[in-house]
Amino acid sequence: MPVGSNLLSRRGLVLSASCAVLAGPGVSHAARRATPNVLFICRHGTVKSPIARELMRRQAAERSFALTAFSRGLSIEDQISPGLAQALRADGVDIWSEPRLPLQASDIRAATLIVLFDSLPTAVSKPTRDWTDFPSFNANYARARAELDVRLSRLLDDLQGRAPVSGAAAS
Repeated sequence: MPVGSNLLSRRGLVLSASCAVLAGPGVSHAARRATPNVLFICRHGTVKSPIARELMRRQAAERSFALTAFSRGLSIEDQISPGLAQALRADGVDIWSEPRLPLQASDIRAATLIVLFDSLPTAVSKPTRDWTDFPSFNANYARARAELDVRLSRLLDDLQGRAPVSGAAAS
């Protein structure tokens, strides 16, 4: 073997080892993955999915975890009671920061994970979370908010690699 190629091989090994050290324990496996796109879907697109979107963003920011959260409705219809609107404002949850949009096929394609507050009319081949048993925010905001905080925390744990996100329904 020529001397030059042996030297190149040694340099390659040193470079590889240096990269391994730099990317070692200080860089988490989750940080090396692509940013997840989480789609929340509810029937009317005005209560559960936008609240989940905003609180997911808040929890992710608290963890310094990058993700994209967006919400859609199967058919857009305002279902926010005056009491719920007041509770959201008092809690600093601005669901009005983005327009309410109906679900499109492109939304499904853009998502890496879909959270369903209502059943879709057709199956999707993406990982999903079935939260169709979720309580009403209009009926009891405090109860629904507490439940959502727990579910979002578990979901973020999964997305951060603490447990696998599966295609199976989970709460």
